Amino acid sequence: MEQKITLHNWQKEALKEWINNKGQGIIQAPTGSGKTYLGLKLMEKESLSPFLVVVPTVELKEQWKERIRKFYPEISVRGIGGGEKYNPNRTLDCYNKTATVAVINSMRDQPFSCKTVILDEIHHYSLLAPENFKIWDNVDYKYIMGLSATPVPERLARIGGGWDIPLVYRYTLSQAYRDKILLRPEIVLKPVNLTETEQEQYDALTEKMRNNTKKFVDFDDAPMWFKACAFERNEILFNSRMKLRVLEKILSEIEFKKAIVFVERIETCNEIARRINEIGIEALALHSELKRKERKELVSRFINTSFPIVLVNAHIFEEGLDVPQVDLLLLYSYNSTRRENLQRIGRALHNTKTTPKIFILYYRNTKESKIAKRIKKFFESFE
Repeated sequence: MEQKITLHNWQKEALKEWINNKGQGIIQAPTGSGKTYLGLKLMEKESLSPFLVVVPTVELKEQWKERIRKFYPEISVRGIGGGEKYNPNRTLDCYNKTATVAVINSMRDQPFSCKTVILDEIHHYSLLAPENFKIWDNVDYKYIMGLSATPVPERLARIGGGWDIPLVYRYTLSQAYRDKILLRPEIVLKPVNLTETEQEQYDALTEKMRNNTKKFVDFDDAPMWFKACAFERNEILFNSRMKLRVLEKILSEIEFKKAIVFVERIETCNEIARRINEIGIEALALHSELKRKERKELVSRFINTSFPIVLVNAHIFEEGLDVPQVDLLLLYSYNSTRRENLQRIGRALHNTKTTPKIFILYYRNTKESKIAKRIKKFFESFE
């Protein structure tokens, strides 16, 4: 049975602004607030077909294809990338009632003609990403909708066939809290001590960096020895295992159904999953070294399992992918990139039934202390 898409008020307003701007524009809204459904809603209009949806990952490609088929069984859906081949012998001409979902890496150099382009996670296709920007030398279209969960400039400097694409609508996190689209999370900071030796090594490197006399604005311009010290400090944080005990304690004491642990490295991902399994809680390690089929099976198991389960995630599904009803999220290791942290915490904000709980683990007296407090302040500062 065909299902219909019902929009929230903010989505109706955003779509109106996009239409008023002659079908050109970027819509920014928090992770979990329903950006994808705006793009899907366009597909009700046969006059906007055929469609091209551009995504940054294979997983997002599969999610878009699945949803298009769910809401529009009459639309012919095909993919490019992740094993779905592009035919280099002809231009990819679309026909009415056709939607092509393409991974950017697989089609940025290919000619393509369509009526409407939908760009999911638009920052991947602007001048900020020179390689992916090549797509605009080959794509012919009339209408364009950009979607982003993270802040974008009021106007992106040239994107899409030389056009400026304006930001036509911004839906903020505070508005999403107000409208009950997202639940305000409970964020808990968990300080952890490095070992005495680790702290001494970290402090010595920090002191050496403070004594730098060469002034620079960008880290790329820093002296090589300064960069080496920064790298060694990061290695101390990544290699320390003091957070593991705290993580195990949280998972043993907190009631949850689905938890995600975010880490930076694959070896850490595998080790944490192993340790969690050893304390009697099922944990799945999700990372880029797994084959696509294995990743898909793991995510399916995580979503469909009825008993408590943990997904330990090393840079997979941080953008766009919908993993519903996560009630516990733990930032185990992270960096200072605002966009990435917004995407990660957004995984828990999808939960609309129970208040999500988020733990941010950080090492005392290190750079992580400021980053963790900054993340917490950002998500709790909206009234």
